[in-house]
Amino acid sequence: MAVCHAMHVPRDTFKSGRSPEEQAAHMLSLLCTAVAVSVVLAQLGGGGEGGDLPPTPDFLRLRDFLAARPLTSGSGDEWLAGLMAQHPLLGVRVLEVRQAYCSTQLDWQAVRQLAQQLITESNVRLLRQHAADSFGSALAAGSCDGDRAEEGGEGGGPGSSRPAAGG
Repeated sequence: MAVCHAMHVPRDTFKSGRSPEEQAAHMLSLLCTAVAVSVVLAQLGGGGEGGDLPPTPDFLRLRDFLAARPLTSGSGDEWLAGLMAQHPLLGVRVLEVRQAYCSTQLDWQAVRQLAQQLITESNVRLLRQHAADSFGSALAAGSCDGDRAEEGGEGGGPGSSRPAAGG
């Protein structure tokens, strides 16, 4: 792996003026909020052992709130503030699960390794695709010398760029 010196990342890279690390933290906060909502929904969901119990009222409230306000972008904090304004105890439960997940369940080292692996694999795939797009048509058209040599046999024939054998 190449050793890189510290890069200067302009402060206006993100509209918020955040550093890349601050932006990643905010994105991870949104992710942890989404995980917490999913966990709480699973905890509150109906069904029971036989699958015949109705969902709890809090399950319905959280499900309906999420349907009306999808947690797809923006701030998890803003979303949670809205939930807490309408359903305070449910909001506190999601806050607690979010904190517990972030503190005890999220494997930060795995996140870093997976992000590095994803970027490396994506870069290789994109570079290969670019090379295929750029040079693939030239190779497919048979415009390289190796293809013309095969057409002319051992060499020296019409269309061959190689000299005749023994000459």
